[in-house]
Amino acid sequence: MSFFDELREKRGEQEVAVARRLLEWAKARGLRIWWGQGEGDGSFFPMYDNRSGKNFLFSVWTYRRVEVQFQRMRRPPFDGELARKELAARLSTIEGVPLPETALRKRPTFNLGPIIQPGASDRFLDAFDWMLTEIKQAEQNED
Repeated sequence: MSFFDELREKRGEQEVAVARRLLEWAKARGLRIWWGQGEGDGSFFPMYDNRSGKNFLFSVWTYRRVEVQFQRMRRPPFDGELARKELAARLSTIEGVPLPETALRKRPTFNLGPIIQPGASDRFLDAFDWMLTEIKQAEQNED
């Protein structure tokens, strides 16, 4: 069964639509997509690869959850807490996306539901566009 078929079966068409939008956003930016193959649930992880290594962004799961990959953010500038705080602040503007400071070294999760709300997926993706810009600027500063 495909990721989207499983998500549709477990959660419904709205969650499928938002998950597809997140995936298409990642593909449009040339991000590598790693497909997880858990025992009970599927996932996808958009990643930006550069000479510093893998830059994890978020993951989407068939059990309707999104994980922000703070714990795996080990490349500049997100190896520092200041950039992660800014990312969390941008994501926290979405109602139903709680990201307390204690989550900045973990993989906080939330339902896809809040991202379905009008304008919410735009704010979610804008935050990760900002993240990619910051990573690319840090990469240029290394030269």
